[in-house]
Amino acid sequence: MDSFKPRLYQSQAVMSTDDFWHVCKVNEKLSNRELCESIIQRLSEVAIEEIIGFSRRYKLLINKLAVPDILLAGDLIYEGYCSDDTFLYFRVWLVSQGKDLYCEALKNPDILGQDLHEFENTEPFLYIGIKAYCKKTGRKDFYKV
Repeated sequence: MDSFKPRLYQSQAVMSTDDFWHVCKVNEKLSNRELCESIIQRLSEVAIEEIIGFSRRYKLLINKLAVPDILLAGDLIYEGYCSDDTFLYFRVWLVSQGKDLYCEALKNPDILGQDLHEFENTEPFLYIGIKAYCKKTGRKDFYKV
C-alpha cells in the first residue's frame, strides 16, 4: 500500500492583490534583473506561506491577461506573430511594469501600442517565488509544497 505524505503547506492561500503590488513596487531605475533580485530579497524575509501565496497571485495575474484583446496587442507589437512563449513573456512583462499599467491594459489594451520601449527578457520574473523559497529554506523542493 502506498504511503500518503501530506504536502508541507496545505493552505491554498493567495497573497492579496494589494500586498502583491506592494512587494513588486516598480523602480524605474532598476533593470529587470535588479528588480527580480530586489523582490526575491524582500520575499525571502517573509514566511514561506507568503512566498507561496505570492507565486499563486503572480500566476493568477498573468492568467487574467490571457484574453483575446491582450493577445491582439501582442500580435501587433510583435508584428503579426506572438507565439505561446512570446505571449507568456509579454504578459509577464505587463505584470513587471506595475499595477498602473497592468490595470490600464486590462481596461484598455489599445494603450499597449503607445510608447512601448524595447524590453529585456522577463523570463526570470517567472521564477521569483521559486528563488525566494530556495533562498529562504536552502531547499529545492518548491514544487512539492
